Amino acid sequence: MLVLTNGKPLAADEVRGDSAGAAEIATAEFDGYPLLMCDPTANRIPAAALDRCAAWIADQAGEAAAGKAMPRDVSQILDGPHYTESPVLIGPAPMICGVLCRPRERQTAAEPVIFLNAGGVPHVGWARGTVEAARALAAEGVASLRVDLPGLGLSDPTEEGRLFLYDRRTRHDVSRAINWMERAGYPGVGLVGTCAGAFQAFHAARADRRVRMLTMINPLCFAWNSSYALEMAVWKTYETSKTVLGQNAAARQESREPADAAWRGIASRCARLIVRRGLEAIKSTLSMLHPAALLGQRRVERWMRDLCGRGVRVLLVTSEGDLSLKEIARHFGSEEERLDSIRGVTRVSLPNADHTLTPYHARRAVIARLIDHGGIRRDGYARSEPVRATASPSFLAP
Repeated sequence: MLVLTNGKPLAADEVRGDSAGAAEIATAEFDGYPLLMCDPTANRIPAAALDRCAAWIADQAGEAAAGKAMPRDVSQILDGPHYTESPVLIGPAPMICGVLCRPRERQTAAEPVIFLNAGGVPHVGWARGTVEAARALAAEGVASLRVDLPGLGLSDPTEEGRLFLYDRRTRHDVSRAINWMERAGYPGVGLVGTCAGAFQAFHAARADRRVRMLTMINPLCFAWNSSYALEMAVWKTYETSKTVLGQNAAARQESREPADAAWRGIASRCARLIVRRGLEAIKSTLSMLHPAALLGQRRVERWMRDLCGRGVRVLLVTSEGDLSLKEIARHFGSEEERLDSIRGVTRVSLPNADHTLTPYHARRAVIARLIDHGGIRRDGYARSEPVRATASPSFLAP
């Protein structure tokens, strides 16, 4: 079966070759492909196209194969060289799906880790980064649970009225995952979150004293207000419109003069820069107008100090030049002293890395920091004190 994105049937010789017959080929239009392939936080799953594929596969399997029951002795455990993985379903509704990754042999005294979604990315992680991290931790003797929070990935949808990604009630779902880990024999845990996952990890750690370690990677929001909702709406509109317009980009490009295309590109970049600066100004203004800020209270800084005051170890990771730097400066000041004065916060800057840590070297660097931050020695024993990572001066890049 060929699911085509351009609406044009392929020539027979391109599809069949010399050996296949025309009757062996089925074609379908892939409605919604552009919106599937845009950023995970803005994308839409093409249910109709997936249903057509599933129906075709069931047809090909035949009634006998389709009705065949799965053998009872089939294992749900994946055995790797130094890890075992098993699926996890956490109730009650909305159900949370996840994967528990455990060391095959040695187990350290360090807390296990719960990985939260990076924005709308499913639990495998951007570029499979969460899978890599979980298995690398298992090699060091550390268990982990990677989950899809409700409304994301394989988990159940949320109830109506929830804020996408940044709803404060999601911390209760994180606590449900912590409850599951406690029942599995892990009384304390660490939380790891990127982007919106960092927001959820931060507030879950504030509310749940079983969280002993917190890793926030490129956090774009510490305290939600309407300016962040505006930013997300603008960004999602931009991402989806960019993808839809890109469907016919090649055809439009053929009819344009090169100079015209260049000017359009420059205009688009300038417009994005103006909108971005405007949104940053709005976020800073509304943060300063919060009643706590007007009374001289730095609530995000106070939250962080309270968290570290009860012994939580915080690892704050940022990519050089990332927008998370502006968010950190918004709440902790543009100088380093206020954040660095909080005992228990470790800061790490990643060079040549994007927001979601696409480059392999960036993901490996984070894994190494997670191992150090958890206090795990290479011989498999827990350190009495975690290694403190240092940040480069480029942490303050504009």
